[in-house]
Amino acid sequence: MRRYWVGLESKCSPNGHGEDYREYVEVEDGEDEAGKIHDAIVRLALDLTNMRDGDRIAVHLLPEPMVRE
Repeated sequence: MRRYWVGLESKCSPNGHGEDYREYVEVEDGEDEAGKIHDAIVRLALDLTNMRDGDRIAVHLLPEPMVRE
């Protein structure tokens, strides 16, 4: 089993209530590791942005000339 935490790197509290924005994800052999981590990231985004069901997070691949290093 592997165990990860997903959360904010800093110890800030965006909502001012002192909540710890961290979730532990346990992955057993044979489980979908990327899927479990992805789900935790989405839950974090929902908590931090007050997103609602139906809202979506987008990731777009930029054309080569626009990629920055």
